[in-house]
Amino acid sequence: MLGAVSDRLESLDAIAFDHSIELNYASQGYRRTSSARGYIEWGAQNALGARLRFEDSTGVFVYNGSEVFSYDNNQNALGVRPQPTLDDLPGRYLQGSLYTLRRAIPTLLSAESIEAELLTGESYDAAFHYVEVRVPRATIGSDGELDPIGQDITVTYVLKIDRQTLLPAEVTKRDPNGDYMRTTLSALDFQPTGPGEGAWYYSSYMDDDTQDMYERTGRPLIGVGEPAPGWTLTEYPGGTEISLDDFRGRATLMVFWISHCGYSIAAVPSVNALYDAYRDDGLAVVSINPYDSREVIDLFVEHNGPRYPIVQNGQEVADAYGVPGYPSAVLIGPGGDVVYSGAVDEDVLREAVNSLIRER
Repeated sequence: MLGAVSDRLESLDAIAFDHSIELNYASQGYRRTSSARGYIEWGAQNALGARLRFEDSTGVFVYNGSEVFSYDNNQNALGVRPQPTLDDLPGRYLQGSLYTLRRAIPTLLSAESIEAELLTGESYDAAFHYVEVRVPRATIGSDGELDPIGQDITVTYVLKIDRQTLLPAEVTKRDPNGDYMRTTLSALDFQPTGPGEGAWYYSSYMDDDTQDMYERTGRPLIGVGEPAPGWTLTEYPGGTEISLDDFRGRATLMVFWISHCGYSIAAVPSVNALYDAYRDDGLAVVSINPYDSREVIDLFVEHNGPRYPIVQNGQEVADAYGVPGYPSAVLIGPGGDVVYSGAVDEDVLREAVNSLIRER
């Protein structure tokens, strides 16, 4: 039965569903329930091989492949973490989830120490299969791997599997002391329209009053008159090393950007226009991406058409310049000092570049 469920999960490209979870830890006097509308899209070129989005009445949680972010409707607060790992994804969205089970079931089937049993009897709903999985000295982690535990106990999982869809409708994790966690999956949509591309960008949830959930650390954005810190980075896509020193004696516009950001996308036409208008006058334009993968940058370039050079893996450079958000622009004069730093404002940058050209 688990093999059939695994095959069904592997067949999915995307799915939307209602996701609810009940935590009932009677031994600790704790009980909590929560629910959200979930969406999973597999096949993405990122570390997890998927994009995930969950939304409830309080806000949204999104993993887009490059960042994980949460938005709180009530507080108008946004928290963003770049280059996330599974540890950055809240367990309430992954425990017993279709994403985790798709990864976990092959591990369960191949582990000799794990026992699985098909439960039968009049007490069970005839519309479902019930499979009990007994995991000794471990639990199923959010990544679908077995996380060892120090105690010599067996954790039991019961999967309630819909006979028609062959997908879990309910997953109950039960400890020997009677505590349990139950995930319920319902209202499955196998041909979802998806939330729209803007819903994957944290910038779509921002306005002038949005608060930062996480305290910012480090220096502020580099100021006018400060010497520009040097750097050496790898050019996309060729892999050639490029240094700030390569542009010594020229006006240089640096644009810091990330792929999953509506504002970064909106800035491309302006940077293209500046690049086209002033490159023959000696302006160097280089865009610096802090952490997106080659595959993610490929998609950005394909969809948005930047014509100017791009360099990769620039997180340390962004930190050195105090970049507070994306996109950010820094214009450096021929002498190596900053003459503008701030938003990608085409009109303001044109005026600043024109001033540098007149001074030559």
